[in-house]
Amino acid sequence: MCVFTLLITTLSFPVIGFIHKRWKGLALGCLIQPIVCIVAIVATTFGIEAYAEYRIDKQKASAMLTLRKKTATDGAVHTWYLKDFEECLYENKNREDDVTTHREKEESIKLFDVVPLDSSSVSIDDRVVVRFDYKKRQITATDFGEPIEVVSIDWDKISGKR
Repeated sequence: MCVFTLLITTLSFPVIGFIHKRWKGLALGCLIQPIVCIVAIVATTFGIEAYAEYRIDKQKASAMLTLRKKTATDGAVHTWYLKDFEECLYENKNREDDVTTHREKEESIKLFDVVPLDSSSVSIDDRVVVRFDYKKRQITATDFGEPIEVVSIDWDKISGKR
């Protein structure tokens, strides 16, 4: 819809050029129209991409708990960011040094619900179980029964959500 509106708007360039300078204005308007369209479409695309990156980075920064698991077979890194006890951002990177396209990056980032199992444990996507020991201030996490590395913990956020 935005591109269609942009095309309709840029159609006015040759018309306005013709009204002011006749045939020279029409020719100049016809030359300027595709340039303005291309610049506007590129700027809009980069703006949308930057906003999506900003939202993901903001969600990662607001995580109260970050879990990571590296698989030995293919070198993939699975990372879970628990924002609160309701939502979890999951990121899957095939290799640390891989350059991924936007489409691959979209497919490697997913949102999951966090399901409370009891007062001291939660489950993510029926595969990750996180257990909280509030007295000792310890967290243990498992992925299909295998331990997961706890990267960062914000106990103030965890205590406030409990």
